[in-house]
Order: sequence, then structure tokens, then C-alpha cells
Amino acid sequence: MTDAEPRVDGITASDPVSTSVLVSLIGAIASKGVLSDYEVRKIYKHALFLLESHQSEQLI
Repeated sequence: MTDAEPRVDGITASDPVSTSVLVSLIGAIASKGVLSDYEVRKIYKHALFLLESHQSEQLI
């Protein structure tokens, strides 16, 4: 086992954690009425666009 492997595992694990925290925050902000349903949809649509763009860049 190399020294890099635990760091890679940590980085890999941080993506789902960051995503779940961000989704929870958006939901909480929306439930307090700070963001409208339209704004929440717009955030998620933009996030999907970024994911799809990043995925297509990796395929090239």
C-alpha cells in the first residue's frame, strides 16, 4: 500500500459527502422560502449541465 492510496480514498469519499451536504442546504434554504421552486430547479438544472459537460470532457 502506498502513501497516496489513503489520500485518494479520502478525496473519493469527499465528493458524495459534499454533494449530500449541498443538496441538504439547498433543500433547507428552499423550505425556508429563501429560494423559490423555480430557483431550486434552475440550480439543479445547472448542476446537471455541469456534470454532463464534465462527463463529456472525460470521454474525449
